[in-house]
Amino acid sequence: MKIKLNTQFNLNKILITMIITGGILLGTTVNISASEVSDPTSIEELHSKAVEMNIIKITENGQFDLSTLEANKAELNAIDEVYHHYVKSLESANKVVSEGYAHIDKNYKVQMESGETIKEIWLLAI
Repeated sequence: MKIKLNTQFNLNKILITMIITGGILLGTTVNISASEVSDPTSIEELHSKAVEMNIIKITENGQFDLSTLEANKAELNAIDEVYHHYVKSLESANKVVSEGYAHIDKNYKVQMESGETIKEIWLLAI
């Protein structure tokens, strides 16, 4: 029984963390063309601009390609702090995707897998 309680607690902790991360990671839809955003001041604006400019690429593993982003950093014309936080959010998304808890959809948004799928993945890891 104690193992089940600890397992449930850990699973709930992981699920809550992933839900929060999913909400932070590109959770806002912004419909702005690249020409309307000159100096992105938020992660969401920067992501929208990168998508509009076709800078965001997905690797064969289904993760964000950070090398493509870095190669085109100057074109984004982003504030350094915003760019740094954006890269960190993409790194976090890549980690969640690599663990199987989420995927990146065709609109370059992080989508969490179902609770049941996450539970199965987590239980296999025990």
